[in-house]
Amino acid sequence: MIVVTGSAGLIGFTFASDWFGSCDEPVLSLDALS
Repeated sequence: MIVVTGSAGLIGFTFASDWFGSCDEPVLSLDALS
């Protein structure tokens, strides 16, 4: 499992999307939205 922090931002969202589309590992996306 990979944990992505700051996933509501551009870089975090793009990284999580690319990782989710290319690998079978689960992705946990976290963001404080502050």
